[in-house]
Amino acid sequence: MKAVYQYSIKLLFIFWILNVTFFSCKNSPGSSHNSVPYIIDIENCKTLINLRLSDLIDSCTLVPLETTNESILGDGLRYVYVSDEFILIDDNRGVCLFSVDGRFIGKIINQGRGPGELSIGHTAYISDDEDILFINDLFNNTGDIMCYNLKSRSLMPPVTKCFPGQWGDLMLYNDSVIAGTLSGIDSDSNPFAMFYQDFRGNFLSGIHSRRTSIRTNNQEEVLQRMQFYYDGVNKYAKYIYDDTLFILKDLELVPYIIVQNISLRTNTPGMIPPEAGTERNFFEKSGNPYFMIIRNATFEGFVPNSTGSRADYRNIYILLNKANGKYGIINSFTDDLTGKVQGSSSETMSFPVSQANNMSFFIYNSRDLLGISPDNKVNRNFPQSLYEQLDVIKDTLRETDNPVLLIGKPTKDFATSFGLQ
Repeated sequence: MKAVYQYSIKLLFIFWILNVTFFSCKNSPGSSHNSVPYIIDIENCKTLINLRLSDLIDSCTLVPLETTNESILGDGLRYVYVSDEFILIDDNRGVCLFSVDGRFIGKIINQGRGPGELSIGHTAYISDDEDILFINDLFNNTGDIMCYNLKSRSLMPPVTKCFPGQWGDLMLYNDSVIAGTLSGIDSDSNPFAMFYQDFRGNFLSGIHSRRTSIRTNNQEEVLQRMQFYYDGVNKYAKYIYDDTLFILKDLELVPYIIVQNISLRTNTPGMIPPEAGTERNFFEKSGNPYFMIIRNATFEGFVPNSTGSRADYRNIYILLNKANGKYGIINSFTDDLTGKVQGSSSETMSFPVSQANNMSFFIYNSRDLLGISPDNKVNRNFPQSLYEQLDVIKDTLRETDNPVLLIGKPTKDFATSFGLQ
């Protein structure tokens, strides 16, 4: 307990430094950043970027996922992971494995309530080195973490949770330590924003939560928990309703990215549900060492739909060079494979998904590819061979087929085109 107390004092000091930095530093857009934290000033950013898919992903190939009676995927793809040996798809029907060329291998975990099955609510993490799938189920067997060996395609003995119940997130911190967080709406007496445990279920250490949120229906104040992010270099954490992304250094939270939001000075952060005008920042769950896309979303209210209502946001997207902290606001995003252009602040843009194993992918519905006009005039910045591959795929593609993945590598030399070098 003495060690935890000492770390807590250190953490309070870091937060004090962070607050001083937040209110006193005014980095002009495009200026050179020599060290973290990187400060993003959205209101004063003058750099606008017209981004293309080919700016973010290269060395690409198209992979149609085989469609059979056993492999038909649902509409909601919860989790997708691409390696050089397999493609894993977690949807609302279970977890499926495909080969790297899209051939269906089999369903490895079913959705259901039986032993070894998943509920509809769960989170997942894959260990790149060991090819182990870790699953945190929110409703089935909440005292354990499910482990699945992707090499032998078999369930492993589960890992006991040091704190039984609903976890909000998990990831492998190193070869022998799992990092976890409790559910974001927990109001119990557990003091930790995040914690570490070993594979035997023993609690090792934790970071006390210093942030709260408020439920508007009863004004109950609850502790904020953290969410995890990772790339091939670092592990990161962020309080759910706050705007700062931290690098994880054991029991220290080192500020990495601070997004300056005017609403954090005019609205109460952490309101559940949020007040109109409240901003939140969304970071990529997994990433690459070169760039990051951040979504700054302003809540504008609830809009009625067929299932009740949906939250309506006004979005701003930021492209950040992780090497130096330079950034710009994405004015438009063009898919130079299909010709589709996104640019409305009311829509949620779709970008390639980067992974910590230095691979990226972009998902296409079959009907989107079939809808490409033959006389599409979009600038074709991908190699001609990729467009030829697309034409071959379209010859046998049906609207009801499984998605097609564009798989490649995150682009290293993206910065020069946008003045972010």
